Amino acid sequence: PVDTTHGPYPLILFSHGVTARGVVYESVLKGWASAGYVVAAPDYPLSNTNAPGGVDFGRGVADVKNQPADASFVITQVLKLDKANKLVGGTIDQHHIGAAGHSLGGITTYGLVYSSCCRDRRITAAIPMSGIIGLVEPGENYFQGVNTPLLSLHGNADPLVPYQGDVDGYTRAKPPKFFLTFLGAGHVIPFLGGTDLPAVTLEKATVDFWDRYLKASTAALGHLR
Repeated sequence: PVDTTHGPYPLILFSHGVTARGVVYESVLKGWASAGYVVAAPDYPLSNTNAPGGVDFGRGVADVKNQPADASFVITQVLKLDKANKLVGGTIDQHHIGAAGHSLGGITTYGLVYSSCCRDRRITAAIPMSGIIGLVEPGENYFQGVNTPLLSLHGNADPLVPYQGDVDGYTRAKPPKFFLTFLGAGHVIPFLGGTDLPAVTLEKATVDFWDRYLKASTAALGHLR
C-alpha cells in the first residue's frame, strides 16, 4: 500500500535509451521512489528492446522527434488516472513534475523540457543523462525563454554521445543549472545505478536536485553542491 502520510508525491517521467526499456534503470528509479517520488518509465514504441519487428538503432533514434509528445501523453494519463484514484490512491502532486532520461531518453528530455517545438510547460525540473540538444529540433531552438532547473549528467569518456556536445548545449541553458561530470565514465555506467561510488553519487545528487526543485527543500541545494 502507498504510504499517504508524507504525500502528495511529485511525479517523475523517465525516458529510456535506444534498445533499452524503462525497467533497465530500476536501480536508479527505485532510489527516487524510496525518496518520495512516483516514477513513470514508459517503453517508447520504436526505440525499446521489444519494438514490433525488432528494435532498429537508426529507426529508434529517428523516432526521437516523436518521443517528447509520447512523454507528454504518458504524464497526462498518469495524472488523470491518479486523480480518479485508479493508480496510486490519488497521492501524486499534480503541480510538481520532473523529467529525466538516459541517452536517447536524455535527448528526449532536452526536447520535452527545453525545445521550442515540444516543450511541456508542466515540467518543473529536468535531469538529462548522457544526452545532447539538437536532435528533436535545431540547437538554436532550445532554451528560448525557458529557465526550468537543469541537472545534466555525462561521462567525459562517452564514445556514443559526445561529452563536449552536452557541455556546449549546457552553456545555452539559463540558471538554475548544474553539470555533473563522471570522470573517465563512458555512455552507460554509472547511469544504470548500482552500489559503487559513482552510482551512489548519481543517486544522491539527483535526489538532492529533485528535493530542491520538486519539494522546495532549503537544505537540498547545499547537499547537492
